[in-house]
Amino acid sequence: MRTLTLIAVSVCALVVVTLTAAGAHAQDAPCDPKKRDCGCEKDWGCWELLYSTRGTVLGVKGTTSYAQGGDGLQGSLVTAYSTEHYGTRKGLSGHVAAAGTIGGGSAGNEGSLSAAVDFGWRAPVERHSGPFLRAGMNGLLFGNAQLRLSILEPVQARLGYQFLDGDALFEWGLTAGYAALGRYRPGDERRRALGGSPEVGGYLAMHMANYRVDVGMIRLPDESNPPGTALDLLRAAACFYPRPVAVCVDLFTVTGSARLAHGGSRASHATYAGLTLGLTP
Repeated sequence: MRTLTLIAVSVCALVVVTLTAAGAHAQDAPCDPKKRDCGCEKDWGCWELLYSTRGTVLGVKGTTSYAQGGDGLQGSLVTAYSTEHYGTRKGLSGHVAAAGTIGGGSAGNEGSLSAAVDFGWRAPVERHSGPFLRAGMNGLLFGNAQLRLSILEPVQARLGYQFLDGDALFEWGLTAGYAALGRYRPGDERRRALGGSPEVGGYLAMHMANYRVDVGMIRLPDESNPPGTALDLLRAAACFYPRPVAVCVDLFTVTGSARLAHGGSRASHATYAGLTLGLTP
């Protein structure tokens, strides 16, 4: 319980950091000061308060979850919030994201909290694009009676390539980090510790003015914790923004051995999916 509390507090702190990030202008756009104001335009290339960033969604989300060893397919209705922003200015590159849900359903109370923040440098290969290296933190906390998962990475690095021009963002990268704390429990099996494990993964982000698509995966080799087998987490999300309305779908799957209540382990798979209808700036 103390470990889970520490994870929750750490992820909350990470969310606070992301929600207070604001104020700096990002990608410079061609501008003639004699003709118009050359301030930051309202697009993906500008830093804003995250509640007003394009792509922020606040709404209602219907979810389903399934885990081997559980009680079959379960459903919930939750309130959901999510926001994410990429920005680059004169080589300084940054990324902040935060999301959370709270509600309940057939699997009992359900809630989630996730956040990421990383900053670094993008090489000036082209005006709007170039390779980058960023470092920061990453955290995830999710739970209902059917599935419980938590991962806290106090250190995570991202290496990849970014194109960012106004509303258009295309970024792909590789990740590497250290999961200091974590738990995984599908169904009624024993909880499995995930702390003390390295993390490797990759992701792809494509954001435009009216839609976005994100795909990512991480692997925890997890040789330090029983049963000593890898855990794979795959996440995908897509949103469409006919403002002020937003429609989003998201999915994550977890594949890895679960610890059996009576001892030993077995291969396990868990899936979570959601459909969100909400409002966006």
